[in-house]
Amino acid sequence: DYRGMAVIEIGPYVLSTTVSQSATNLLYRGYRAAGRLPIIAKIPRGDHPSPKDLAKLRHENAILRELNHAGVPKSYDLLPYRNGSALIIEDKGYVALTEVMSERRLPILTVLNIAIELAEILDYLHRSNIIHKDIKPQNIVVHPQLYKTQLIDFGIAARLARESQNSTRIESLEGTLTHISPEQTGRTHRMIDARTDFYSLGVTLYEMLTGTLPFASTDALQLVHSHIARTPVPPHEVVREVPPVLSGIVM
Repeated sequence: DYRGMAVIEIGPYVLSTTVSQSATNLLYRGYRAAGRLPIIAKIPRGDHPSPKDLAKLRHENAILRELNHAGVPKSYDLLPYRNGSALIIEDKGYVALTEVMSERRLPILTVLNIAIELAEILDYLHRSNIIHKDIKPQNIVVHPQLYKTQLIDFGIAARLARESQNSTRIESLEGTLTHISPEQTGRTHRMIDARTDFYSLGVTLYEMLTGTLPFASTDALQLVHSHIARTPVPPHEVVREVPPVLSGIVM
């Protein structure tokens, strides 16, 4: 819990609560002073953020400005902050899917409703020639009661119908290895297109249904190999309550 933070002011915005921390970014909740409009601020960690991290914020801001869908947060501002920038986006009061999943295994009907909403969001993105490239529970936020869904974190999204992945070096791969698609590994000689998001969505649904990842390893090369060459245990064999028909959808 990071709620003991001092108040931060950035332009017309007041930040009062730390939502989460990652290796590269901090997320804060706050509001616009005029009218107390709820907002989320995304700020790179450290006093001297790298040019790459700042470029990701500008890229994310540009993409969010182009999109108009309830399942994608609106960008309000990209403001200078210290030696970097702060991306200001709308806050609907949603919580990270990881937080919900850590508290309880979701009912199958709830998983399906979230899956339908995510599929609709991805359909909109792909028709807009946007590939997200990092679908995972950490980048999905949901209404804590109604389970309305938003997809967040467009820092590595591609504004293309498809792109190539030329590097096979683990440290150069974009995405998250536990959820990465085979073509994102650069080892399949296939173009990255809309299917990469649906593969990662399948991994996410597997995790929601079973409480486990299809491939769990701390070894990066083993994870990459698993996504390319292995078949996971079907979800209904991991959790008895999962109907076998869902295994076919997820896998």
